[in-house]
Formats: sequence, structure tokens, C-alpha cells
Amino acid sequence: TKATAAIVNLLQRNQQTATGWPATLKSGINKTALTVTDNLFGGQLFSFAETNAFPSSLTIANDNNVNATGGFNYYYFSAEPPASKAGSVVSITKQQYRFNKQTNGWDAIDNNTVLKIADKIKTVLTITASKQLKYVFIDDKKAAALEPAEGLSSGYQYGDHIQYYQSARDAGMQFFAETVASGVSSISYETVVATEGKFYGGTTSLQCMYQPQVRTYAKGGEIRVVK
Repeated sequence: TKATAAIVNLLQRNQQTATGWPATLKSGINKTALTVTDNLFGGQLFSFAETNAFPSSLTIANDNNVNATGGFNYYYFSAEPPASKAGSVVSITKQQYRFNKQTNGWDAIDNNTVLKIADKIKTVLTITASKQLKYVFIDDKKAAALEPAEGLSSGYQYGDHIQYYQSARDAGMQFFAETVASGVSSISYETVVATEGKFYGGTTSLQCMYQPQVRTYAKGGEIRVVK
């Protein structure tokens, strides 16, 4: 679906370029010029500028009479997840557990737990939905100290009341479910502690691909590791 959208955007830009001069949009942030053009051969399709405070208003100007559209994306870094836009439709929580060799079970961990290298960690993502959801994408950012457990690979999995495809990435785990049933479902995977130090796991995001307004987040946590 994302590849299809990219092709549609390419065809739109190609049509504009074929019927007139390439469109050039200009704006600015903190006196830094932002210029983009839809010229397929020598154009610049995006531009970036760094700012400590996002301006209250921005203006896009076009150099010529060719019809063109443009937009702004604002990226920021925060320990707190963004406010949920899913309302009461869906929520997601994240809890991590450490394997206890003495009890042969899993003990919940929090920001005060001190981990050791080679500890086994299980991450559980719990989804609570008030209605059935279709085509759901979940992105879980892991702490840098955690490495995938042996045997953890990409492929189809069957969790608690949910079927999904999981993809193991360097930055974390990604999951895609064609259907998430109403009620409570959970996804889990295992990692191993590999590095000592203090680390922070990023936020977990859940979004419906064809209903982007249905989007929610789970807060990441801090972990401490000693030898």
C-alpha cells in the first residue's frame, strides 16, 4: 500500500512537470530558507531546518503559475509519548519481564530494576480495543542494550487472540495485523541484555493504516544494566 501511494505521488509530479515548468515552493524557519521543487530529474523534494520553537504560522509561496501543493512535518524528540488520538477506540500498554531461573517464571521489571548482562527479557504489548480494527501497524522501539533472543526472526506469529506478522529491526520490533478483534489482545517477544549502562526504550505506537486518525502510544521505560 505504501509503494502504491509512492507511485501515485510520482505520477502526479510527472504530470505537473510535463504540462509546465516545475513548481518551486519556498518558505522559511528562523531565517533559514526552505525550497523544494517537483522537477523529477534535478529537483529537491524535501528540505529541513532546525528550530527550538515551532513558529506560530508558516507561509508557502510558489515561484510560478504552476499548481502545486506542499506541507510541513514537524519532528521532535521527547521522553513522553504524544497524546493519543484514538480516544476510547483503542489503547496499548507495554510491560517487560525478566526470567527468574529459581522460580522458572517471569518477574515484572520497572525503572528501579537492576538487570545483568545475559538476562532474558520478555516484552508484552497489550492491546485493548472497543471495536474490531483492520490493518493495524505497531512499532515498538527497544532499548539499545537489548538484542533479539535466539530464534527471534521475522515471520507470522499467533499471539493471545491475535494473528500478526512480526519484523525484527535494529531499532526494535514491528508488527502488522490484518485484524485486531475487540477486547484484549497481546503480543510478546523475547530479548537478551547485551550491554551494561543506562538505556531508555522508545515509545510504542499503534496506528490503523487506512484510518490514520486511530493512533495511540505506550510509554517506554528506562533500564539499568550491570555486569
